[in-house]
Amino acid sequence: MCAFEQSISMINSKIMAGEAKVYTEMELLNRMKSGEDLTSLDVDLITMAFHSSISGSAAMLLVPVAGRGTFTRAKKIWLNGVPGHPGPAPNERLGVVDTLIFADEVCDDTSEIPCGARLLVDILNNREIRVKCLSAEGDMYHNSFASETLQFARMFTYNTFIPTSRVNAGDDGPSMNAHLRTIRRGNKVLLNKVPGIVIGRGSYGSSAREALSLSAEMFGMTPLLIHDQSMSNSSPIAYSVALAIPVLDDSVLASVSTYLSKMKPEKDTRYFTESDEKLAEYLKELILKKEFHVTDSDVEVLYDSSEATMVRTP
Repeated sequence: MCAFEQSISMINSKIMAGEAKVYTEMELLNRMKSGEDLTSLDVDLITMAFHSSISGSAAMLLVPVAGRGTFTRAKKIWLNGVPGHPGPAPNERLGVVDTLIFADEVCDDTSEIPCGARLLVDILNNREIRVKCLSAEGDMYHNSFASETLQFARMFTYNTFIPTSRVNAGDDGPSMNAHLRTIRRGNKVLLNKVPGIVIGRGSYGSSAREALSLSAEMFGMTPLLIHDQSMSNSSPIAYSVALAIPVLDDSVLASVSTYLSKMKPEKDTRYFTESDEKLAEYLKELILKKEFHVTDSDVEVLYDSSEATMVRTP
């Protein structure tokens, strides 16, 4: 049995009282390197940040097409020439169309970056988006918009892989990946620097490669990162994710300490990028300012650390 235990509500009480002890991953790693022997009594929350390939994400937009009563249904729709997936929804008589855009949408061009990903970059940069819509009546409509004028814009990811550097692959013992059991459906996260939630497991998630599905409003999101992805066959466009790992018991801190001890960020930038650390620091600031708390979710864990198997949630 663990020598130390605390609940989410206890941690949130510490946050509201201004007494929470919060560390970023890098801060914790630096303290470990300096020889400090931190215990669970010294740490309440650890902010983890990483980036993930835009592949495996999508956006739902309420797209303005024409005036009220102009058409009944949208048959096809394109945004900047990128095929979208319209409704159908009864509000299309209002001249707006629920449109789903996949980042992996491929157009007839030779670019290595899928046109769907380029479209999401344009949307988050608030650039003008050209709309072309074919109605069920056979009429073609044209319009344009900027994302800040939309009534509804939500991004969701269905395959956000937790980096292998954040798991204790190959380790034995009860603390293996114990920090992953703190990630549950309904947990708060930052997605591109705005508040979001964990919906559940990612579509390709497994005990061998943990993945999450996330969602957040697109309004106020920072633009997508464009950089050289270290992973092969992956888009150079990425979004950022930040999580607050609550130290509920000794095994959680031991689990994080184990994967941190393996990291050599001074030799390999795949562990921490500058943007990752800045985002982890930003989440820490929100917590210290009492603007972010940990969700006290009673839903089953997504990844069970004791058996290292994926838990099927209803």
